[in-house]
Amino acid sequence: FCSYATFHRMKSLSPKLATGCADHVVMSPMEKAESRPDLVVFVCNAEQACRLLTLDGYDTGLPPRPYMAGATCYQAVTYPIVTGDLNVSMMDFTSRKIRGYKPHDLFVSVPYHRFHGIVRSIPLCTAGTAKMEVPESFRAVVRQLGGGDVDL
Repeated sequence: FCSYATFHRMKSLSPKLATGCADHVVMSPMEKAESRPDLVVFVCNAEQACRLLTLDGYDTGLPPRPYMAGATCYQAVTYPIVTGDLNVSMMDFTSRKIRGYKPHDLFVSVPYHRFHGIVRSIPLCTAGTAKMEVPESFRAVVRQLGGGDVDL
């Protein structure tokens, strides 16, 4: 940051840290996890992230509220743990360089309580494997609301 003021501004406008929740963090591939995770973190590209957000929204109806400020560990772990929200992180530039991530890599962090909804949505949503079908009744409602047929 260019000054203490800008650092303070970022910290004071950010959701608070989740302190005292645990003594340590265990990270592993899901298939090797020995206990139920609190969070599932995907390293993916923009299209895969779009699919995950769409699948999550299919089940919840909640719009994404990504938080992309601060350290990568805050964006990818702390924020979704504290808020219960799915988060997208492009990672902070320093950790991206130190860890050698590819230019197209980003993180999508999914609190575990939302993970099963994403999985359930796969066969039902076009971001998963569902065929694109828009019923005429839905098209009519969108037209009445002034949306035309733009994305249908």
